[in-house]
Amino acid sequence: MNEGPHCDLTEWKHYYSDWNKLAFDVKENTFVSDSYEREDWEKFIEVDINELKKAVEKECGGYWSKHIKDIKNVKEYPSGVSMSKIFLKILLIDKNDSVIEKIIEFEIPMGC
Repeated sequence: MNEGPHCDLTEWKHYYSDWNKLAFDVKENTFVSDSYEREDWEKFIEVDINELKKAVEKECGGYWSKHIKDIKNVKEYPSGVSMSKIFLKILLIDKNDSVIEKIIEFEIPMGC
């Protein structure tokens, strides 16, 4: 990131959490999704910092690679980690106990 503009590596590497069951609010007859704290938004896998620098050079160019040349980890400014997508998986079971799986993907807006 750089005072507004940013380079997003949304197709590079990702942290994937375990699937969690949605809570059901009987009173409201609705499902309730998890809420996410700051540390949830910043979870990421271990990566070689040089691999990140090469990915930035390839995907975003020299301007961006100069900005991160001295960082030691992916969360060190001007680099950062943020949630980019949330998935809901729905399992539908018919009267014959056949299971159909559907996944809904929510893309999280990036930047300011």
